[in-house]
Amino acid sequence: MKPLGALLGLTASLVVAARSPALGLSPDAVPAKTEADVPRISMADFVKGLAQDGLLVVDVRSSEQYMQGHIPGAISVPLALGLAGQVERLKSQKKPIVTYCG
Repeated sequence: MKPLGALLGLTASLVVAARSPALGLSPDAVPAKTEADVPRISMADFVKGLAQDGLLVVDVRSSEQYMQGHIPGAISVPLALGLAGQVERLKSQKKPIVTYCG
């Protein structure tokens, strides 16, 4: 597995799929309709949330890419397979969801 620093350096963007008051995002906000509407999280907030086990990190790359290296604790939900069937399982974790791809 690649070191965390290398993986974070390859990460194109970190997006928050659930609102979190701890991250300055309103839990009552209207769901994003377009990619531009999806809130972003700073790297500093991401590292802090990850260290406090306060985030659910979802790797949306292919299973093969995930197996080559991923952020420790991240779960694999390949975007190509669709997220729709995983929504309830992810929401049941009751944590802000951060997705990433390389």
